[in-house]
Amino acid sequence: MKATSTLLAGIIILAMGLILIICHDTITGAGIVTVGGIIFVISAIVDIVLYIGGKDKDGQRRKRGAALVFGWIVSVAALLLGISMFVFNDTFTRLIAPMFGILVLLGALVQLWVLAYGTRPVRMPAWLYAVPGLMCLAAVLVFVCDFGEPTVNILTGSALAVFGLGGFLESALLGMGRRQLRQQQEEESRNRKVIEIEAKDAGGDQNG
Repeated sequence: MKATSTLLAGIIILAMGLILIICHDTITGAGIVTVGGIIFVISAIVDIVLYIGGKDKDGQRRKRGAALVFGWIVSVAALLLGISMFVFNDTFTRLIAPMFGILVLLGALVQLWVLAYGTRPVRMPAWLYAVPGLMCLAAVLVFVCDFGEPTVNILTGSALAVFGLGGFLESALLGMGRRQLRQQQEEESRNRKVIEIEAKDAGGDQNG
């Protein structure tokens, strides 16, 4: 995963979360559905175009096997759900709380996937798993508790803000980790060259 794509997704989703928090009393049911649809569609497109469909410098897919399959399933499901929210706006308006619970839960799954697979070979710190953990907690509260629309908006917006902040942190750590890996590879390459030169010099001395 590119650090830039993680940062872009984080900015978009953080903005959506802040909108829900700030306007929790004024956003209508239809508006909530529309915002949710936008979030799903944009997140899915970002994942498909910038990550799942991406290739490395050799033209090979960055992810293969189970990670690629899971990524496609999550992204396509998010895209279809987002489109459905636009087409069947009235129906989804009556299902705001469960819909946002699904949104937050799906976001938590995406975060788990990113932390477990998407940043390899860079390993993310264990404390970052608090991001999907908090999102799962928010999803449970939305599903289990009979909150009104303003409270659901605040919970969902908070979960999305956590997702966005997690994206910022992942982007920064991913960039730092990849720079460190490059430096290590360059250092190892220099050391190998030095060893090869010393071996050649030692062989020449022995022959002389």
